Amino acid sequence: ILRESSKGVFSGIHGPVSRLLTVPSEYAVAIETALGASMQHLVVDTEQDAKAAIRFLKEKNGGRATFLPLSTIRGNWLSETGLEKCPGFVGIAGQLCSCEPQYQGILRSLLGRIVVARDLNDATALARKYGYRFRVVTLDGQVIHPGGSLTGGSLTKQAGLLSRAAEIERLKRQWNEQTKQEQQLLERWQEQQAQTPQA
Repeated sequence: ILRESSKGVFSGIHGPVSRLLTVPSEYAVAIETALGASMQHLVVDTEQDAKAAIRFLKEKNGGRATFLPLSTIRGNWLSETGLEKCPGFVGIAGQLCSCEPQYQGILRSLLGRIVVARDLNDATALARKYGYRFRVVTLDGQVIHPGGSLTGGSLTKQAGLLSRAAEIERLKRQWNEQTKQEQQLLERWQEQQAQTPQA
């Protein structure tokens, strides 16, 4: 769909959710876990755009995709009294990342009712206090689902899209800093060369 969209076959395709969010690296694992497969859902302008893409996939036997029309997707923020005072509460998942204003409805729909907690002990205490009514995700990617089931274990480090994007940004900043330092050292060396009397 994205390839065909770049050729102009479709209009109104914005891209996958993972490309439309900006997530600080310290929250990347939690947000990836909270989003799960919806990271690859495609954001489109309208239901008509989604229908056209679905028809195309069906005709070409091109698999399945989930589309999130900006014209219809809304969402709301979780509002539980006293939540922010709970030990280990980090934030509402959707409020720990950012996006362009036009994608706020998508952000609230996908991440507006998920809590991020520091660790599994804090997450279970928090979920229990609120009667297991909403999902709680820890910073290291463990999940307590509504109703009380838990999902967890080890994760491959830096394996997710958001983690990789955060790592790329970190490496870019590091490279820019090293390039700046290299330039400063070169200028200092040139100054010393200019001041050294020629034999």
